[in-house]
Amino acid sequence: MAAPAAVACDPAAADRPGPRRLIGSPRSPPPPDRILVGGCVRDDGRRRPRRDRRNRGPDRRHPSAARVGEEPREREQGRVSLALEIVPADPAWHALFASEAARLQRALGPLALRIDHVGSTSVPGLAAKPVIDIQISVAQLDALEPLCRALAPLGYHHLSHPHDAHYPCFHRPAAWPHSHHIHFCTPGSMEERRHLALPSYLRAHPEVARAYAEEKLRLAPRFDAASTGSRNAYADAKGAFLEPVIQRALAEGYPRPT
Repeated sequence: MAAPAAVACDPAAADRPGPRRLIGSPRSPPPPDRILVGGCVRDDGRRRPRRDRRNRGPDRRHPSAARVGEEPREREQGRVSLALEIVPADPAWHALFASEAARLQRALGPLALRIDHVGSTSVPGLAAKPVIDIQISVAQLDALEPLCRALAPLGYHHLSHPHDAHYPCFHRPAAWPHSHHIHFCTPGSMEERRHLALPSYLRAHPEVARAYAEEKLRLAPRFDAASTGSRNAYADAKGAFLEPVIQRALAEGYPRPT
């Protein structure tokens, strides 16, 4: 009968607390639900496939975009990546605007010279993010404090951005998803005209509205709704389609009475 194989003691183990391990003795297998992969314990036991980064073409996405399932490049702290949602048109959007406009008129009083429903939710049949965009014309924008005081009890928060001087924005609730956006402008300003001209033109040209909906559905999955920067990048990305439409609308005398 063959002699058993010699098993030596690990000399370094003498100085370590706990039971000694014999050199050459088999290790205890990991539990069935935790498998060693590449020296690391993985719960599922599967090795992630390696992505071959050789011969990859340039990334042609917008620099702030994030595809569904990817880590967004710019994320607000504590947020979870979430693709922007474009939903079919909802006839209730107009009633939601009317209800909110009445609340805003009471809160702002004589400060609000006019309150308009703008953006995609103001165009019947147009797919959009389910956010009611409201434009309020006021006499002057030199000080935002009176507007902040009036809107705070209604749950609105001021969003500081580079265009604050001529088109300040408020939203509610504080965290995404938002239900309402408010944009302030002065009467007769280019901002007032542009944001009234676009929906007026789209209502009169349903074929352009359909093309715009297709463009939004193409772009939206590339952006992260949980990131303010990515949402702004989405708005910028739409500009290639929208800016020629806005210029054409202004040249043709829009906005027109509905």
